[in-house]
Amino acid sequence: MPASRNRSRPRGKTARIYVNGLLVAEEDNFLFSYNVTKLSAALRRALNRERTNVGRGAYTDRVKAILLASSVPAVADALAEELARFEYGRTHDEIQWMDVQIHACRVLNATERVVFVTSHQMFDNSKLVDYAKADGYRVVVVPGALADKLPGLKDAHGKSVRDLDVFYQEWDDSFTFSFVDPDQLDLLERVVFDQTQRIMALVGRRRPRLSGVRISETMRVDSSGHEFAGRGPRIAQS
Repeated sequence: MPASRNRSRPRGKTARIYVNGLLVAEEDNFLFSYNVTKLSAALRRALNRERTNVGRGAYTDRVKAILLASSVPAVADALAEELARFEYGRTHDEIQWMDVQIHACRVLNATERVVFVTSHQMFDNSKLVDYAKADGYRVVVVPGALADKLPGLKDAHGKSVRDLDVFYQEWDDSFTFSFVDPDQLDLLERVVFDQTQRIMALVGRRRPRLSGVRISETMRVDSSGHEFAGRGPRIAQS
């Protein structure tokens, strides 16, 4: 039997704190209600003084411990929804704790295909975010302070927590060109392609050394999500 439990409370209802099933406090702005069955020294002392209306300071560490021990996707999902509202100041109190925010990201990363982004990245890197959505990832908006903690963080399976930089690296590593044979070009496309050498000659002495030019239906993108033309062995034709 777990040492402690938490459960989501109905919207509009006051959250309750129990100790071994005994109600000891109520919280107007907690996301969950909690039943603490493993008492800390501070909580024991508080209960010796007062059986009801126990101060938050007495059970905060136990509430945190319950959340950090939880690997239930539904709990992480509820916390993720809180993260999305963080910058607007409409969150419950548990999500104010940084270690709880980090834990929610680790659980979500282990159980879902997610990408964590900031509100600024949603605009500045919108194309890359769209690629993530198109690939079936759930985009979770997180506060900037939390985003700063994600690089290098691992989930329960030892995989990197996927922020936008990790997603881009994974996407870029899996990229393959889809080359088109010149014989498959239509008439107008072939007319343009036949101008390749003349176009390259316009570059003059700065013309790059290429063994050939190939056409691809797919192109790499940079870290902002914009397509760019590259030069290298995967493009040059020997």
